[in-house]
Amino acid sequence: MRRRILYTVLDWGLGHATRSIPVIRALLASNCEIVLASDGMALEFLRSEFPHLKAYKLPSYNVQYTSEKLVVNAARNWRGVVSAIRREQRDIERILLNERVTAIISDNRYGCYRGGLPSVIVTHQLKFRTGITVVDKFAETMVRQWLGPFDRIWVPDDEQRTLSVELSMSTDPRVKCIGWQSTLSSSSITPRVKLAAVISGPEPQRTNLEKEVRSQLEKLDFPVVLVRGIRGFDEPRQKGHLTVYDFMDRKGIDRLLSQTEVVVCRTGYSSLMDLKSAGKKAILIPTPGQPEQTYLGRHLQDDPHYIVQEQGKIDIHHALCELSDRQSPEPVPQNSELLHDAIMDFFALYETHDQD
Repeated sequence: MRRRILYTVLDWGLGHATRSIPVIRALLASNCEIVLASDGMALEFLRSEFPHLKAYKLPSYNVQYTSEKLVVNAARNWRGVVSAIRREQRDIERILLNERVTAIISDNRYGCYRGGLPSVIVTHQLKFRTGITVVDKFAETMVRQWLGPFDRIWVPDDEQRTLSVELSMSTDPRVKCIGWQSTLSSSSITPRVKLAAVISGPEPQRTNLEKEVRSQLEKLDFPVVLVRGIRGFDEPRQKGHLTVYDFMDRKGIDRLLSQTEVVVCRTGYSSLMDLKSAGKKAILIPTPGQPEQTYLGRHLQDDPHYIVQEQGKIDIHHALCELSDRQSPEPVPQNSELLHDAIMDFFALYETHDQD
């Protein structure tokens, strides 16, 4: 039977979309047919990367980090997330009426499954480390409930949890590590750009970070690049030594980062996979009020290849001085066998579901 897979992606910055690219490519190489579904910038990004694939729009989770306080953000976003999960379940049914889908893979969209079809969810967050025990236990209980309908849980990390650490630890037999998923790799190109800032993530913190970073980039006396991560002009603009792009596709990002010595970005999980895979030094700024990024930032504070700074207290010049005498990290090759093994295990689900 020809495997026709609906692959759905959360629009929460571009991280979930970028890390989906290697997985989608591996499925296509395994003779699968892929139908895409997402929303917002993630949907546009996937359409640009895979223009030959049919793509559907799903409801937005519309998560916003308006406060630096976790409890405030959770209270404001909770109802909207639950509502989006219910709406995407209805939308999945409508897509299935149009498409002869035989399985569903979801990157962090909890409502994208259907009873009777093999289903996988891709996520690196099975546990929470906010520092508030009651909140952690409540969040973990809800996530376990949302993960319940899925046949497999794919964690984009190695089996030692080198990057996600405690966040993806689990004894659940459905959990399979698929290795780091990045389109970046080591490059023999001598860096021609001293610094590149790649901004992304939910509003209004994306805008807040851009303003703070941009004001400092404009004062530097050497060529630097800013990618804003928004819909806007197709062509770059120049202001002194600063080159500004509103949006850049994955090929452009890969080319830029291969030529860059130091990267400024969030401590988003997909960004960290890119940095590790390409072997880049970085200035990392966790999103305020997003505990996962705060946790990952703390985990990386002692790594000499990274400087972790707090939004509102960013000092790019000082960070560059600290990093200037440090060697770039060795690129870490991706373990493609883990993804291959997970896909083979996933294909075996077809036989199980057919027998049922």
